[in-house]
Amino acid sequence: MKDQEIIRITNVEKRRAEMEVLKAEIQELLNISHFEYCMFQFEQGLIYLKAYTTKDVHPLYTSRVFWAWWRNQWSDRDQEVIKHIADGEGMGLNYPLKTKRAIYEANNQGDYLITDNYPNKVVMEESYINMLKGFTNDQIGRNPGQYAPKAGI
Repeated sequence: MKDQEIIRITNVEKRRAEMEVLKAEIQELLNISHFEYCMFQFEQGLIYLKAYTTKDVHPLYTSRVFWAWWRNQWSDRDQEVIKHIADGEGMGLNYPLKTKRAIYEANNQGDYLITDNYPNKVVMEESYINMLKGFTNDQIGRNPGQYAPKAGI
């Protein structure tokens, strides 16, 4: 046992490795490049954010936590698509490449995903913190009474 190293991986490292495997499987299944995969994922993330926040600019657009959550959700859908296509082919359906791509795109439309995918508390809290960082002391210092509660109703 002394000569053997015990390798421990964290749950995060394990999940990242699983996500890479799923991404590679999707790329092969759809005959797309790494760049095409990532661009589609990113573009749909932006569409999701626009539909979710109804704003062109939102703190989540630049949130590392949001994009990590998005990639994690995306990977879960990758797994579902792989299973869906494998199940269909297992029943004798031989999907052409065009159909496989259509199934994948239908499962990953950003504006559709807002109906059942919501960022968790950690993602939202981080975006609020970033939004509040936008209020600098300098801005508040210009007119301190501007942010004070008003008397009466």
